[in-house]
Amino acid sequence: MVTEELKQAMPYAADGRIGGIVAYGAPVNYDRRPTIASNNLAQTGDGRLSFAQGNYTTAAAGGYAEAYQQVTVDPNAGSWKLGFATYDQVSRTPSKSGKLDKQVLIDDTVVWQSDIADEFGFTWAPASVDLTAALKGKTTAKLALRLYTQAAANFPIDVGFDSLVPTGFTVPNFGFEDVNPATRGWQLNQQSQSVVGSFEKVTPHQAKDVYDVISAAYAGVPAPAVPTTPSGPIPSNLPRTGAPYQPGGANTIHDSAMYGKGRLSLFVPEKTATGTGTCIWAEQRMAVDPAAPRYEISWWDYDGYAADLFGYHLKQVSIVTSKGKKLLSNVDAASAPKLWMNGQGGWGPIDITEFARGESSVVLQFALCEQQGVGDYLVDVGYDDITAVGLTVTNGDFEQGSTGWTIVSPHPGMQAKVITAP
Repeated sequence: MVTEELKQAMPYAADGRIGGIVAYGAPVNYDRRPTIASNNLAQTGDGRLSFAQGNYTTAAAGGYAEAYQQVTVDPNAGSWKLGFATYDQVSRTPSKSGKLDKQVLIDDTVVWQSDIADEFGFTWAPASVDLTAALKGKTTAKLALRLYTQAAANFPIDVGFDSLVPTGFTVPNFGFEDVNPATRGWQLNQQSQSVVGSFEKVTPHQAKDVYDVISAAYAGVPAPAVPTTPSGPIPSNLPRTGAPYQPGGANTIHDSAMYGKGRLSLFVPEKTATGTGTCIWAEQRMAVDPAAPRYEISWWDYDGYAADLFGYHLKQVSIVTSKGKKLLSNVDAASAPKLWMNGQGGWGPIDITEFARGESSVVLQFALCEQQGVGDYLVDVGYDDITAVGLTVTNGDFEQGSTGWTIVSPHPGMQAKVITAP
């Protein structure tokens, strides 16, 4: 994907039509850290088909993006059907209904469709369609997977397709593991100005891979090889029914931590009432090094699942000393993209010297608080990779479960817990 985008953009930069190229998410140095675990939104393997729209854009009615390929049909098969799974990364509220439809098409005729508000948000939902009427008597057919804009949609969305299981016909690259344009089998058809289709493949060291691709493009040398991993067999034990989102649940992504497998989850389920001012949190008492020249706290948080619902859920980080409680960070959970961000508003570590100096220990609290009570605004805020300068942090990456932390969850509708991926 990065290689293709650079091929299009670099001639424009070279002749002055644009001032430069911003590669969002590109590392500023040769980053050798592993890929952030929650970047992999696939149901199986590391690849999926994605249809996405960002913040502050509107998809016009009648537009669509689709992936398609010509498939081989067995005319002698006793039945023809397609099993698959879809993923809707959107908060499922009434305002979302009737605007975006997931579709399956055979020879440009819709044979299955579902409103993005039909299934539970942020989960992989199984689906199937009987294709006997569409495929019987044929030897080939065009199979397309599409996100169609039924009415203007002005909210962010990421819809996924994965784990195709055909009966009576064959689908090369049924798990979207091969993203090489020369071998992947699938083609993209873009008929929307804002909804973008892509084949998303997560690699073990994604930052390094992006850096290598950009370096090769500007050095004028061949780009590193694009993954051509064939799709493996689709597991037979995938969930057979949809289920409401639960952090770490069977229908969710493999691993929602930043690195490793553990994270703190502060969660409000959909269709759950909360009260103004209610909070849930995890806290830890940390020893203060009296000889430290300064004191800092750093954390990463994940603002998932409420990107267009401002004014309700707040992420709050506080320090409690012998002199009282001080709020260090107070950020709306809808203010940032669905990515791990470092510190208050992505500003990085916070200097807490004025609060920690002279203390033998302090308590750090990582909370989700309700600015307004809600009735149906699902949110799952994550905290991970908590580190400090001058303080002793125990299990800041939550790889040892809740060891070292006190979990405080007094509201019956809100859930605070440490989750660990399998």
